[in-house]
Amino acid sequence: MNYNREFLVPYLESICALHLATEKLSKMNNEHHNRINAMKRGYNTTPPKPPVYETFSVFNHPVALILGSISLVFCVLCIISYIVDPFLGGFQVFASLFYGGITFGFFRYIHLSKEVTEIENKEKKESYEKALATVKMNAVENEKLTAMVPQLEAQRKICVGDLEKARDLLREFYNVNIIPSQYRNLYAAVYLYDYFKTSQSTDLERALTLYVLEEIKSRLDTIIQQQSQAILNQQIMIANQRKTHQLQQAHAKSMRAKLDNIIASNEERNTYLEMIEANTKATAYFAAANYLK
Repeated sequence: MNYNREFLVPYLESICALHLATEKLSKMNNEHHNRINAMKRGYNTTPPKPPVYETFSVFNHPVALILGSISLVFCVLCIISYIVDPFLGGFQVFASLFYGGITFGFFRYIHLSKEVTEIENKEKKESYEKALATVKMNAVENEKLTAMVPQLEAQRKICVGDLEKARDLLREFYNVNIIPSQYRNLYAAVYLYDYFKTSQSTDLERALTLYVLEEIKSRLDTIIQQQSQAILNQQIMIANQRKTHQLQQAHAKSMRAKLDNIIASNEERNTYLEMIEANTKATAYFAAANYLK
């Protein structure tokens, strides 16, 4: 089937733009949804468990017990040696020195162990107080986030409204029934728009045959990435030029006048009229869809 390019290209451009709009609005809607859920969950406000402080005790340190025991043994030996023979000089000197060294090591170890325990308890306290402060700060932030949720939900509602309108319009465009159902997707829309925009062809059936034959998905991904915003901007610019209802109807009237100058059967004429009506609705949609802008 051959179609007049003056009607076909704008029709395909609108379909392409509506597909891109639904993609963009769906992504924005999901982002809003995830952000709202995250804000409702908020930050963690579970109070931390109070720390368990260590109490220093010699009995909790085996090294201290060993040193103390050795010190006590040599103390007893020194006493016994003086009682038995006050003149056991060599042994008494050795025992006294050993006793003094062990005793010094014992008290030094106790002192250092107490310091370590105090430092650990201090670190536990600081960590606990920091966690408490974070929980309090999180509670304040959660109140702010909760206050912001209604505004974001209102924005999401607008986004969803525009998304549903775009989907409804797409159904109306496809209901003109010039594009078969298996080609009613974003890739086919971009392909057909690019094909007819960059060629002089008017044969839709041939274009669809080439679409089936070609391995074009990767190329279309590139086109979608590079041209999606340009296509949307083009539609928005056209919509701004025909922002009022009167201008939109005036353009539709001029297109119907062009149709009167084309030799077409009644079936073809009705198809073109449906395309004109669909394009008029698309223009009105993009003129009102402030969320896309």
